[in-house]
Amino acid sequence: MNKNNIKSKGFIPLGIIIIVIIIIVVLLKVNVEQSVNSPTFKKNIEYVKKTAKDYWDKYFAETVKTNLNTFTSDLVNTETGKNLKKDIEGLKGTKAEEILNNN
Repeated sequence: MNKNNIKSKGFIPLGIIIIVIIIIVVLLKVNVEQSVNSPTFKKNIEYVKKTAKDYWDKYFAETVKTNLNTFTSDLVNTETGKNLKKDIEGLKGTKAEEILNNN
């Protein structure tokens, strides 16, 4: 079995789940637009966003930042990183440096 067959098998159950949800919504005659625009729904979405951000800040942010710093420092210390530093230094005083600094 090749990798493409394995990847595509994940989309079949997802598609079936989406179709089942749509059928349930139609059968229950749920007004999706009214539900989404309701104040309760908006409060619930804000609560989920706040909780997710708090959870991210509490449990994941520091770990990701540490791992990213480790990865970038390891990259800079490799031959590729050294060549990249040389390339950046070679851009000083050129139009390319001006373009990079403006973005």
